[in-house]
Amino acid sequence: LQPEQQDEDLPSSPLEQDKKALEEAGVVLDSEDEDQLERKLSRRMSDIADSLALESAAKARAAEARAAEAREARKAARKAKRQELEEVLAQRVAISRQRARSQELVLLRLVWQEWE
Repeated sequence: LQPEQQDEDLPSSPLEQDKKALEEAGVVLDSEDEDQLERKLSRRMSDIADSLALESAAKARAAEARAAEAREARKAARKAKRQELEEVLAQRVAISRQRARSQELVLLRLVWQEWE
């Protein structure tokens, strides 16, 4: 086939494809039929575009939900770590206070022994 002939054999749009299929089936279209075919094709294409947009929006919502879950998980992990650190600090403070009291008691005993 010649390049020009190949181009002629390939319909340029879905409308042209539908027209060619109808012609091959022996159906002759008048201008009203062509208009109706164009409207149907336009509706089909619009439906497909709407469907793709809905699918894309659903994927975007799902991705945002996963991101929100990940943020919440990181937030919970930070909170747990902070709480753990606060508990360790409280234990260290308690131990330091206990040591200070013990040292104070030892000093008081020494002073008491010296005073007696």
